[in-house]
Amino acid sequence: IQSAYPESEYDEKSIKVYQQDLLLDPKTKKRITLNLFAYKQGFLKVRAVGFCLCKEVWGRKDLIVKQKRLFATKQHKTNLMYEPERCLSIKVCSEMPLLRASFNYQSSSFPSTIYQNELKMVP
Repeated sequence: IQSAYPESEYDEKSIKVYQQDLLLDPKTKKRITLNLFAYKQGFLKVRAVGFCLCKEVWGRKDLIVKQKRLFATKQHKTNLMYEPERCLSIKVCSEMPLLRASFNYQSSSFPSTIYQNELKMVP
């Protein structure tokens, strides 16, 4: 993992990456989730994944994401312009408080609970 912290601020204690042991049979595909914990605020960009085979051979797989070409304006069409790649970039923020909202709306059709990212229409 490459960090966008300035070189003077970056050290091994800025990020903790949780290692995982995984055993796969030949020609097996499996989706895994990589976990990390950042101790400082800033931007992180995941560039590659490192791995070790049988505790002897180290390897590295660079993560290359194909960017979409831009065609919105004449300048985009005449020049080879691509949108910025953000899917492997992470902004590390400080801790944020939980949001609690209360509604003063009296109706039998008003929901008593609403979950995160849930949309409900209220008449």
